[in-house]
Amino acid sequence: LIAVSEGAAVTTAAGTAGAATTSRLRGASSPRLRASAFNGNEMHYDCLNGGRGFAASGIGAPSQLQRRYPDTLFRFTRRGEKGADVYYVGGQHPSSYPGSSWPRGVDVADFKPYTSSGLKAVPKEIRAGKLPPDTFPIFYEPNNGVLRVP
Repeated sequence: LIAVSEGAAVTTAAGTAGAATTSRLRGASSPRLRASAFNGNEMHYDCLNGGRGFAASGIGAPSQLQRRYPDTLFRFTRRGEKGADVYYVGGQHPSSYPGSSWPRGVDVADFKPYTSSGLKAVPKEIRAGKLPPDTFPIFYEPNNGVLRVP
């Protein structure tokens, strides 16, 4: 990806679009986006599925979810594995716990940050065929790594 300096001419496949008005970095060049991706990875992968956990604590979303549903057996995807982040595989179904908002009969979930883009991500990924149609979104606070209890 390319950083464009303010005032530089911007050329696209369709021709010159005019002068750039900002010098914002995009994609992997953006420190903010790099930090967000790093935190997301630490949140998704903890001691239960081969990662370090949020802020290298060993605790991320998988451990927090397992504590919330102690009599449930989950399979958590590992880094690079396609599909949803969480699969219910046995024991007490998460929907049967007191106060649970996990839908009855749904066995797949995906961790997402509680941000405007995170709120839109699961439906978008379902439409794109990246997640099963009945995937339950589980949100976490991106600033501190705490799950919003489902």
